[in-house]
Amino acid sequence: YSSWSELCSASGPSIYPSTRELSILMSSALSKFVASQRAAVKTMFICGAVFLSWFSAYGLRKPWGSALYDAEPTLGLPAKDAIALSQTVGYMLGKWISTTWIPKLTRRQRLPLLLVMTTAAFVPLVAFALLESTVARCVAMFLNGWPLGWFYGTLYLYLEGRKGAELLGGAISAAYILGSGFSKSV
Repeated sequence: YSSWSELCSASGPSIYPSTRELSILMSSALSKFVASQRAAVKTMFICGAVFLSWFSAYGLRKPWGSALYDAEPTLGLPAKDAIALSQTVGYMLGKWISTTWIPKLTRRQRLPLLLVMTTAAFVPLVAFALLESTVARCVAMFLNGWPLGWFYGTLYLYLEGRKGAELLGGAISAAYILGSGFSKSV
């Protein structure tokens, strides 16, 4: 819909648009605003959106660092190291496997996948908090890392092929650094 009148006339007998129709109109207005800007402004807007997205997702990556680890070693590693390693392996495998699937996504599939992966990364954190066994916690953190790898790949799909892609990649890197510091300070 390009205007409010088109939106209202398309919505049928109701004079008030649905939430879906309002979100379409607002995203259309935001898209038009960004599209009307110069390339540098577009790049900075995208940098900000990517930075905030990954900065927010980083909170799903590091909360295990605040847990207490008096448990027995697992696989010859201290409990905290085993948990960190299992999340890293899950993240790595998630990124690796997702490289075959993410490029096939349509534009309409990207945002729902980001939301599903955010939820899928949160659920194992709840399990991590409830479980006491180090092995079970390792499995929970592996299951937490897997969707975060998909999240990163999907987010990066928005950046590929754009002018200033290196700068946009730098925004994700900055989010790693600042997100890590922020997660440790909370």
